[in-house]
Amino acid sequence: MNEISKKAVSGNQTVELFSIRNYCFSDSECLAFRKKFSYWKKDGTAFTPPSNATRASNYNNGNPNNAYLDEFKDRDTRLYASIMHPNGPWSYLKGFGTSTLFKWSKGGNNTSKIGYNYKKMADYSSLDENLNTSNNFMLIRYAEVLLIYAEARNEFSGPDPSIYDVLDQIRSRVGMVGISKTQTKETLKDIIRNERRIELANEGHRFYDIRRWKIAPNVMKTVYDITNIQVATRVWIDKFYRFPYPQIAVDLNPKLKEAQAAKGY
Repeated sequence: MNEISKKAVSGNQTVELFSIRNYCFSDSECLAFRKKFSYWKKDGTAFTPPSNATRASNYNNGNPNNAYLDEFKDRDTRLYASIMHPNGPWSYLKGFGTSTLFKWSKGGNNTSKIGYNYKKMADYSSLDENLNTSNNFMLIRYAEVLLIYAEARNEFSGPDPSIYDVLDQIRSRVGMVGISKTQTKETLKDIIRNERRIELANEGHRFYDIRRWKIAPNVMKTVYDITNIQVATRVWIDKFYRFPYPQIAVDLNPKLKEAQAAKGY
């Protein structure tokens, strides 16, 4: 959890629920990225994942078969940029070679439990042997600006050519086909939301998106690992849509305690 989050909810027992960690390079359950398969196929059609049981069988106890590897073929190219997967490219540290193919080490203590790991913003080719880099961290990207426009415009007046134009700009950049121009306001809203999830993956937006869209009860669900074993049970309470007051503010203004209690904290 970052320091701002710690200070904001100091002394609150629900502190971990407000962590906005996005990495899952070694997190055992990799909860930030669930098996929802938001990434389309390369031709723009939906990808239908196998059942949990089938996928566990294909995973073959750490020795994935061809059926499992086929999940990663001909997909949205942003999947390959954001997610580390079997036989995907992985860069060495700067000065220690070029790249290799990622393979699971069966039984490793940080082996992925759901078959996916984030690699976005973990460009090892830019790191020296001390894991230092001179690369700057991006706070906002042009793609985010376009997605903000698309969402706001659609919510205000529904589909229009300018929305399709900005979505196509984002998708064509990565070799994806354009969006069908026959969307309703609701179907386009779903597309824009999914596009945000894909394009902005691991950039700290999803935490806030699911709250402002009020979709948390639908997406914060029980998580199963690659062997179809439950690894986390999530319980959503609507008070989590809002942060509690910082403890320091409550200490300075006792009247906030009543307001805090009214919010469920």
